[in-house]
Amino acid sequence: MIERARRPLRDCRFALERFKDEPVNEEFRLTLVLCLTLLRAVGHTLVSEAGKKPALKAVVDATWPSKKRVPIFEHFIEAFRNRV
Repeated sequence: MIERARRPLRDCRFALERFKDEPVNEEFRLTLVLCLTLLRAVGHTLVSEAGKKPALKAVVDATWPSKKRVPIFEHFIEAFRNRV
């Protein structure tokens, strides 16, 4: 993976650990926004870097359409992410 995408992905994994404590109210919402924002940063980084590296572009182009059709992404993550 592109090094620039590794750090926000690690940060997202760290933020995801906070859900084990079952956050409520503002803490839940803010942790969710944090995770979605970090994942969006990873995605943007991969797309940006894919333009510079044909092999990476081929992987991103082949993988992204199938990930985008996953119901939890399509009906929850994408909708929530776009409202934030």
